[in-house]
Amino acid sequence: MLTTLKRFFKKIFIYPIIIYSKFFKLNDWELNGNLTSFTKIKFLVVPILDLSFINGRTIRGLRYDMNLDPFIGAFNMLNSSNSKKIAIEYLAENILLSSNLKLKDLNQFSTDSIFLNFPSYTMAYPWDFYDFVYLKNNYENNFIENRAKIKDYNATLKSDPYLISLTHMDQFQILTDSILKNGYQDNYHNLPVVFILIKGDKWCWINSNSGNHRSIIRFGLGYENIKTSICKVVEYDNLHKLKNVKNSNFGIKDARFIFDKVFIGLEPSRGCL
Repeated sequence: MLTTLKRFFKKIFIYPIIIYSKFFKLNDWELNGNLTSFTKIKFLVVPILDLSFINGRTIRGLRYDMNLDPFIGAFNMLNSSNSKKIAIEYLAENILLSSNLKLKDLNQFSTDSIFLNFPSYTMAYPWDFYDFVYLKNNYENNFIENRAKIKDYNATLKSDPYLISLTHMDQFQILTDSILKNGYQDNYHNLPVVFILIKGDKWCWINSNSGNHRSIIRFGLGYENIKTSICKVVEYDNLHKLKNVKNSNFGIKDARFIFDKVFIGLEPSRGCL
């Protein structure tokens, strides 16, 4: 009975989305970051779209196509002839660096705020569904729970960076082995979740906190596109409407600064923790 119900709801909710996503798929010009009024309609009407890595940003706000993210570098080391040990040490160095940073070290905020001295791992984007205080109170518990899923490691934010890096490398390896064996499977119930950022007639996408490892693996294995679930469309001209701007976590000047920084994608807006 339960299986029958699952199939019924899958037909009702998932199959129409698959059909719509094929009809509203982005063309090559759009995939490269060009926007028309119809492109915007596609983003709003279809929650699932294939997006190009050429126009993507990792959760740290860095361009995929320039291999700037330390996690991409670590995965490439793991996936190449280099040893796993080298990959772990490389990422561990970047994690150690992040562990000593504060928000004000990552981003130049124009106003003084108690948030500026928060740890770097509390960095939220203006468009995120959570804020600095939420991350300060909850991120460590979420981190411990997330890392414990990988071979039951007892990793915390205060752990040796090598152990934290090891959990990420093992997660990369487990997922990669599965993909190489079974192919990359698009699970419509659990796709990488992304935000769409729009400025003028250009746009890009950035990972949320869901699906980062899969995104990096797919990119590292040479795929050009990735099927994603779009959770929000963020327009530069409407940043003042965002919750994290309305509640004064970001002034409008700072929100625009972060948006532009991610849009360019050459410097990280978040650390490696």
